[in-house]
Amino acid sequence: MDISSDTAEASCRVGPIRASFAPDMDRYEVSGVEKRRHEFLTGRSLAENALCHMGCADPFVGRHPDRSPIWPAGFCGSISHSDQLCAVMVGKTSALRSIGVDIEPQGAVPDGLRDTIYGPGDDPVGSDTTLIFAAKEAFYKMWYPLTGVFLDFPEVGISVLGAQVTARLLTSTAPLPPLQQIHGCVSHCQGHIMVVFALEQAPGAQIRLYDQVSALCKTANAPPRDGKDKPPAAPGAHWITR
Repeated sequence: MDISSDTAEASCRVGPIRASFAPDMDRYEVSGVEKRRHEFLTGRSLAENALCHMGCADPFVGRHPDRSPIWPAGFCGSISHSDQLCAVMVGKTSALRSIGVDIEPQGAVPDGLRDTIYGPGDDPVGSDTTLIFAAKEAFYKMWYPLTGVFLDFPEVGISVLGAQVTARLLTSTAPLPPLQQIHGCVSHCQGHIMVVFALEQAPGAQIRLYDQVSALCKTANAPPRDGKDKPPAAPGAHWITR
């Protein structure tokens, strides 16, 4: 887990949750097979731990009827998992309006779905179908809590340049004009592609998104750290401003 003043990021392997790590998981009602329970409770346990470390008194993360998370007052966040890996990012609403995270196994989305996922606003250079899919999913997970508006794949255009991914909103019916274009970050860990978008609260606010995603990937790829070996800013690190 990586903690800053406004955000917390964590990732781990999907699996049974130890009671010592998340003692209140019994309050989550989860139906379905054991694999589904492990995936859901891994995400909720990571989210609760991140919220607790940020000072949240009651870190319970509920569910709307559409199954999207209900974050405690004063916080926003996003949870994503495959059947192997789970990633969570949580932020304070004093700094962030919304967060979207998506993680997909590399090659998980076959090229046969390319015509469904790609739209006229997508730049396919240097990217693959799974990356474009993950970027659109991450943007949607950031977008939907703010608007309650569903988006189809062609309504978001994606371009990728190195570690930076840019999403452009292509629908004229969308509220929130500031979301017409936003920059996010893409990275790789344990055979997965991860994309993160974070929309800051105030115009001109700055978020070092590259470092946040690097923290998630390092947590997933390395043993626990003592907090003293923060990696230096790598080439391609960037600020996003709104």
